[in-house]
This record gives sequence, structure tokens and C-alpha cells, in this order.
Amino acid sequence: MSGPLRILGLGGSVRAESLNRQMLEMMLGFAQEYGAEIDLADVHTMNLPIHNPELPRDEQPAQLLHLIERMKWADGFIIASPTYLGSLSGAVKNTLDSLHVAHGEPRVYFDGRPVALASLGFHGQVNVINSLAFVTRVMGATVIPESVTISIDEEHYNPDIIHEAAAQQQMRHTVAQLLAWTGDLREPRV
Repeated sequence: MSGPLRILGLGGSVRAESLNRQMLEMMLGFAQEYGAEIDLADVHTMNLPIHNPELPRDEQPAQLLHLIERMKWADGFIIASPTYLGSLSGAVKNTLDSLHVAHGEPRVYFDGRPVALASLGFHGQVNVINSLAFVTRVMGATVIPESVTISIDEEHYNPDIIHEAAAQQQMRHTVAQLLAWTGDLREPRV
């Protein structure tokens, strides 16, 4: 197998200053430090409309068609979602749902490729990880056992928590494991 591993980060939130997007960017940065080629599919930037399965593919938003190509490109994935009412964000779920327009095409769903999951928020990060694990497994993912869960204390809100040593260590470890899984499972490139 030749070339660097290709990792696509997907997620964040609709907020321009999303801490989950910042965490995702940080994790992608670690992957790049370890030699991977990276790309980011930020739900805020993509701003996908609610998935409409009746809309023909040629009428789908350009940003969705670009995401489909990036899904095919990637060898592994990092998905990050905030915690909304104890579960994953609707924007992240809608992004995953929207991939259905290309259902049946190779590598649009995860097709056995490794996925690392991450969540930062006030409560329920484990629920987010469990929900994402369920959804991505239905889409064919190999969800790695390591994940990132970072809880923020509402009374002592600290947006710099992702820069603390424990959070950095958790993110680096998860990224290293993702790259190991991805290297082991990557299909040869033609």
C-alpha cells in the first residue's frame, strides 16, 4: 500500500465557534502530525438542508456531492458531535442521513473503514458515542474501541478544556489508534 493514510473529519455543530469542530480540527492536526493526509467536513460550513430522499441526485446541494466524493477518498474517519438533549446533534445525523442519496455506490457509506468517535458537551457524551456507534455501524463502519468524551462543567464553563493535558492525551491516543486500525484495514490503492 502506498501513500499516506487519508482521514476525513466529519462533524462539529451549526455554531460558527463550535468547540466540537475545534476538537475535531485538533484531532485532524494530530493525524497530520502522524503522517496522515486530512480533510474536514464541517457541518457549519456545509450547512446542508434537511435530507429529502425524494430530491433527485442532480438536484442535491453541491456541498453534499462534494462530501460524497470525500467519503470515497477517505481511508478512515473521525466523527465529532456535541451533546444535544443527551444525544447527538441533528446536524451531524442529517449529514450522515444525506449520504443516502448515493446509497449503493462503493465507499459512500463506511464499507468497513475505521471510525473514531468524539463528543464534547455538558452532559451525555457517552450517549452521543453510543448513538454515533449505532448509526455508523448500520452504515458499515468499523468503530474503533477508543473514543473521546470531554465533559464541560456548566457552572465553571471552560472553552479551553480541549487544550488541557488530559483532553490532549485522550485525543492523541484515539487518533493514534484510529491510524493503526486504518493502516491495518486499508484497501490497496489502484
